[in-house]
Amino acid sequence: MLSYQHEYHAGNFADVHKHLCLRILFQAMLKKDKPFTYIDCHAGAGSYDLGSAQARRTSESDGGIGKLWQCRQSAESPALAAYLQAVAALNRDGELRHYPGSPALARQWLRAQDKSLLFELHPQSQQALKENTGGDPRFSVHARDCYEGLVALVPPPVRRGLVLLDPSYEVKDEYRRIAALTASAHRRWANATYAIWYPLLPASRHLELLAELERSGLG
Repeated sequence: MLSYQHEYHAGNFADVHKHLCLRILFQAMLKKDKPFTYIDCHAGAGSYDLGSAQARRTSESDGGIGKLWQCRQSAESPALAAYLQAVAALNRDGELRHYPGSPALARQWLRAQDKSLLFELHPQSQQALKENTGGDPRFSVHARDCYEGLVALVPPPVRRGLVLLDPSYEVKDEYRRIAALTASAHRRWANATYAIWYPLLPASRHLELLAELERSGLG
């Protein structure tokens, strides 16, 4: 979907939760010297200005990264410390103004031998993403729908992998589509880790996603 704009929601409590989970997954991948490929199926713009009109319209970051920002010097958890250090790298003057999306976090966490494929369809976000990753040989930005592009591009040359699937779920059948996409990609690239982000809402449509994944026979 091209209508969803993450600028309104960047840095909210869900972003914080998702990116902490992503850091834990990265830590697992980074335990081995062997390179890996990180694929972000809904990459967005890469990083976000929390002082923009869109961000301040909702002020959702106040209840997310805003609450954790003051803990950046005292975080005891390795995952939390690494995550907050990555946020701080975009705010070197100590004032929280910029928030890294998953591509910006990956840019800090990936090693020289690792690679990343980023999917983004929205024209403005796509342009921002190219600017945010421009010149980095580890990254390639693909202006294509991940429902087609992911299966077409896996397995990549670097066979260890982590795939993040984080759609907007604006369309009701997206829960089923994500499950089908994961199963299709897994058939081609079984030694990758697939991380699916989904909301827990009153309609409980995430149960459709989980049921479809169970029926697919994935481990």
